[in-house]
Amino acid sequence: TWDPCLDIVGHRMGHAFVRRDASDSAGDRERVVALARGLGETDGVMIYPEGTRFSEAKRARVLAKIEASGDTERLERARALERVLPPRLGGTLAALDAAPDADVVVCAHTGLEAAARFRDLWQGRIRGQVLRACFWRIPRAQVPEGAARAEWLEEVWKKVDAWVRANESLSPAKRHSGPRSG
Repeated sequence: TWDPCLDIVGHRMGHAFVRRDASDSAGDRERVVALARGLGETDGVMIYPEGTRFSEAKRARVLAKIEASGDTERLERARALERVLPPRLGGTLAALDAAPDADVVVCAHTGLEAAARFRDLWQGRIRGQVLRACFWRIPRAQVPEGAARAEWLEEVWKKVDAWVRANESLSPAKRHSGPRSG
């Protein structure tokens, strides 16, 4: 809620701001499920699976936390991501369960790297930066059920990472078509 846009809009619409420290992960997940349950054809739920904006320092902290957990497979997958943090699965998977007919729209973006903290935005560190974004839709029929869904989300996140790496250094004149689903 430190981001004024998210704070103002989020409090005017249905929202479930969750704490990054996961002190109430079950409660956070239930608030996300409540938003996703019963979505209509023109409704949507926006989720930030990383939980925060990317920075090298945040990446190092996340990798250290995964390493401390002893989950070597997840650590290997997380280390392969160079420009995004690994997705936090709980809220995203819970929302997918609660909205069984909803398609998934993914947004990858670059140009905000200098704004890892709210203070960076306030100080104008992104002034003059080129913002690039790519959205792609994944039809619900292509979203797996059950345990395969976590692996699927991590594969989607690898595509996001690849898109960010390919687009963060492009000159404004160049264009990139973004990943394709399926």
